[in-house]
Amino acid sequence: RYSLGGEDRIRILPTKPTHARGRGYNLAEHFADLATVADVVLDTFPFGGATSTLECLSLGALVVTLPSAEIMGRITLKLYSHLGIHDLVAADPGDFVDLAVRAGTDAALRRRLQRRIARRAAALFDPAAIDEYRDVFRQ
Repeated sequence: RYSLGGEDRIRILPTKPTHARGRGYNLAEHFADLATVADVVLDTFPFGGATSTLECLSLGALVVTLPSAEIMGRITLKLYSHLGIHDLVAADPGDFVDLAVRAGTDAALRRRLQRRIARRAAALFDPAAIDEYRDVFRQ
């Protein structure tokens, strides 16, 4: 159903040991390395990302999400809503696949969305925004 245009679009990255000999493993650094090479990050379902989504967005990675009824499945939606960006929020599972494939194969769309997210990402770290996220969990 989906064509990747003959390109090798999947890259298997080497894993890093949890404890490198003679030096400590830095999970945050490893995660940042992975997020910056991904064209698209798929939010998990039914419990989506929170900190991981926030970090991905701050690094300019695109996160495709399918919000669930559970509060933990709606955090990526909330982050995108705060940014005023809904292009990567799917309405149903089929839409999730379509959005992921389109974002992964359309370089112009990907760059456009990355620029929009980059221009607005600082708003995610605004103290008022942090209070707003905290209020979501209090509900």
